[in-house]
Formats: sequence, C-alpha cells, structure tokens
Amino acid sequence: MRLGIISYTNFNSGIGLFGYELYKYLDGDSILSIGSVKGPQEVWSERQLTTFRPPSDVVLRDYFGRFLPEIVMFIETPFNHNLFALAHTYGAKTVAITMHETCMVTTASRADLVICPCYSAWEKSHTASK
Repeated sequence: MRLGIISYTNFNSGIGLFGYELYKYLDGDSILSIGSVKGPQEVWSERQLTTFRPPSDVVLRDYFGRFLPEIVMFIETPFNHNLFALAHTYGAKTVAITMHETCMVTTASRADLVICPCYSAWEKSHTASK
C-alpha cells in the first residue's frame, strides 16, 4: 500500500508532529509538505513534494501523478477541498483525522474514512452531520 501523508513538515505545529509520527510509524510512502506559519518546512523524505499553503490543484495533480499514493491521509484539514475529487481521479482513497477543536462536517462527509482519535471529536462530528 502506498500511503501518502499531507501535512506540515515541522515540529513547531501539532499537525506537523502528528504528520511525522503517521509517516514514520505507518510506513508512509510519500509526503505532500504544506507551508506553515509556525515554522520552516523540513525535508523528511526523498519522496516529498514541498509547496505553499494552500496547495493548488496543479500541485495536487503533480503529487498524485509523481508518487501515485493509493491512500492519502491528512490531519484536521485537507488544505484544498478539491483533494477528494482529485484523489478519486487518481484512484486514491482519502482518510481524514479530525480533532475535537476543528471537526469539519464538510471534510468528514467527503472523506472515504474519518478517524476520530477521541470521543469528543466523534461526538462533534457525529452530531454536526445530522
């Protein structure tokens, strides 16, 4: 399985920390590194595409075309809401990890899989989608 992670690539943000751990422990295949105001982007992999925030559709197509992820995973935000349609165009599934502070109903309803790491995230996501 080719797992792609879409994340900040720095240790100054929560998303960056989670992104690093997911990439490392889930044996990620590639990273789409998004620019962050909380710190400079680091290079974590030779299979990394680095871009500004938000990534354009052109950048997303480049990422999918270059690395061919079968699954793309992101934390809190997809950074570009066209991610879902573009991922499916390339045959990839999307996985959203929601946090209780930022449960996004539109994100949760469009992802192929939503992971709620705590009960309060699930509760907010579940309640908001009704």
